[in-house]
Amino acid sequence: MSDPEFPKENWWSWTYPQLGLVQLLERAEWRAIVVPPPPRPQSAASVWENDQLLAMQASRTQDQLDEILHQDTNKPFDKFGALVNATAQSHPRTFALMQAMIPVGLATSMVHKAHFNRARPTQVVAGLEHVLSEVPGHPSYPSGHAQQAHMVAAAIVEAARPPAPVRQALFDFAWRIAVNREIAGVHFRSDSIAGRDLAAALRPYLRVVFADVLADAQAEWASHVWPAPAPVSGATTKGLMSSGSSRWTDGPAGWSAHDG
Repeated sequence: MSDPEFPKENWWSWTYPQLGLVQLLERAEWRAIVVPPPPRPQSAASVWENDQLLAMQASRTQDQLDEILHQDTNKPFDKFGALVNATAQSHPRTFALMQAMIPVGLATSMVHKAHFNRARPTQVVAGLEHVLSEVPGHPSYPSGHAQQAHMVAAAIVEAARPPAPVRQALFDFAWRIAVNREIAGVHFRSDSIAGRDLAAALRPYLRVVFADVLADAQAEWASHVWPAPAPVSGATTKGLMSSGSSRWTDGPAGWSAHDG
């Protein structure tokens, strides 16, 4: 007679996916992902992004500040869910997969943050002030918020397999979260780009280590009929960024995020 086992369906939705983080950290392949260095201090690219931060500071709005402070202390799963008309109650396995991206993004970003050890913008840009309760207590590059937000968006795309307009809305919102950290004064544009690109590079590995959780999440969408995506309420970062390119936005034509 076999020993009794704990039923998989009785796991709390946020606990079972943590096994994927352990499996990812046990795999050596993801450490081969190349994250290029940030712009060198005093390079033309560095001067440009410093000027951008000061311009963002000068044009901060109260709506932006409210959204920034909310996102600093709350993970916006409900906002992502609204874009696909899903809640933690209607799609618990999908939300569990989304939640799992936060510790995975945190752990993997810290490896690169420790390697590059880049100072925060307020430490190097004269006249720049942040709007958070405190400067995050870890290096700036790459942006963990940018990485986590894009991993959450990708998790929904993998689970729900939405049409192109919905996919675009998800990644646009992820990029908005990233740019909000720039408006807040705690990240450079190259931090945001590196975080977004690291999320994309990790995606093939996450499909493997979260295969069971992903299959459960996909089952929740098997009979889903797609309506038009709901708009995300709140402040907008339109005009400050482009989610589809790793080139500088509003910067000199042809510059790369890692030109130096």
